[in-house]
Amino acid sequence: MKQSQNLKRCPFCGGEPIPTSEISPKLSGNVIEAYVFCGECVAQGPTTTLWQGPEILEGGELYKRAYAEAEEFWNGRVMDKEVLKDLEDTREKLSKKLEGI
Repeated sequence: MKQSQNLKRCPFCGGEPIPTSEISPKLSGNVIEAYVFCGECVAQGPTTTLWQGPEILEGGELYKRAYAEAEEFWNGRVMDKEVLKDLEDTREKLSKKLEGI
């Protein structure tokens, strides 16, 4: 898989993400497994598994979809630091307004 500019750093150690995929030939077609892992602490995001007939090639639409799903899983966070900061700022502003009431 190509390195994506859209991948966030590792949520555990801040390491560089490494996108990975495997295409496994089967009797009835091919299975693509895609996931992202950290090059520092080896944390791994969920694996996306997709199937298609024997005509699948790297760079095909299913391959791109598998990678996009793996990227989305990797980038998913319970709470981004930016969102948490925005929430805390909003809470402080509301608290100050409520003090004046």
